[in-house]
Amino acid sequence: MCDKRIFAGGSKMAYKLTEKKDNKQQHTTYALYMIISSYFHKSICCSKCLETKLHLYYQELPFKSQEELEEKLIQNLEKELGDMIPVFEMMNCKTTIKRYQEEYCLIFETGFEDMYVIIDKKGSYKIKTKGERME
Repeated sequence: MCDKRIFAGGSKMAYKLTEKKDNKQQHTTYALYMIISSYFHKSICCSKCLETKLHLYYQELPFKSQEELEEKLIQNLEKELGDMIPVFEMMNCKTTIKRYQEEYCLIFETGFEDMYVIIDKKGSYKIKTKGERME
């Protein structure tokens, strides 16, 4: 038999349903990692665990949304990086993905100059090279 005291609380639940979180930051981080890495002759990621986690977030995004995000980022990156892209094509890089407080940081190390991409909670990003002051 069922003890009626269990149901006496009625609306009290032992668990809560959680809302689906917006993962725009993770989607943008993975797309930037993927696109910028492809500009290099060879790119090796040193943060495999975080790379896999971001990839899984990215896979949750519908294919059409992935395409739209990639197109937008490629257009912006081509404007920002411009003449550097052909130079990257001749270089190898080591890529590190880090999480600092509420931001992701992509670090592309070539041995000549490092590039940093900082992605905030809203999915906005800044690109800096070694020697530039990070804000």
